[in-house]
Amino acid sequence: MASSITNTLMTSSRMDYPLSVEYSLSLADHHALDMFRYDKILRKSARFRLKFYGQCLLEGGVGAAIIGLMLWGLFKAIGSVLPLIDPLVPLRLGCGTALLYFLVILLGMIPDSFLHRKARKINDKRFWQARLAQLQAGLLRYPQCYRVVLTPEWFTETVSYQETNIAVAIIERKETRVWWTTVARIDVTAEHAFFIVRDKGNLVLPRTAFAEEATFLTFVDTARAYREAALLKSAPKRHLPPSPNTGITS
Repeated sequence: MASSITNTLMTSSRMDYPLSVEYSLSLADHHALDMFRYDKILRKSARFRLKFYGQCLLEGGVGAAIIGLMLWGLFKAIGSVLPLIDPLVPLRLGCGTALLYFLVILLGMIPDSFLHRKARKINDKRFWQARLAQLQAGLLRYPQCYRVVLTPEWFTETVSYQETNIAVAIIERKETRVWWTTVARIDVTAEHAFFIVRDKGNLVLPRTAFAEEATFLTFVDTARAYREAALLKSAPKRHLPPSPNTGITS
């Protein structure tokens, strides 16, 4: 979870005064963003669906064929030792078991069924290992201090990092300004709010950065209001064509 640096929302009686909050993110917060993108974006993409369903059908078909052949061969061997009443029993058992196995695979391809949960669990582990690798390689700095400021035109994200050794001190600061028209969506989960920016990354806002739930909701609602107002303002205005002259002249 995120460790809060400043958990008091800074506001003013003036309506145009920007809202701001400061916090830090843990590795779990970055991983939460990965899983959010998996659930809301990646899993719904055509490429992912084609790969998932194609792999399920291929592996299901191969598995069904292997199981069917194994049972057919087993009962065929038993039939050579103990004569069966019906010589077609091995074939029927092999084909029936293969069809039953393939039917289970088809049921597992239904959304939110066990195959989808299995794939999510595998990707959950893969994303976590990738974040650990980024941290070990120095591509992901921790702890970093975040400060987010909302204004009617944009929001700014300021990231600060400081590392002090015996003879070297590293101080980094990066500020990013994002106009609301480039924010594709603002989603709220049980523990975070995510600002999805088109082609430019995402903002992770943990609930633990705020002292109260109401303060967190106020911050998110204000961001959504700013975004909707900016989208309405930037929307092209439709101009109706002039009415045709219907006057009758003699």
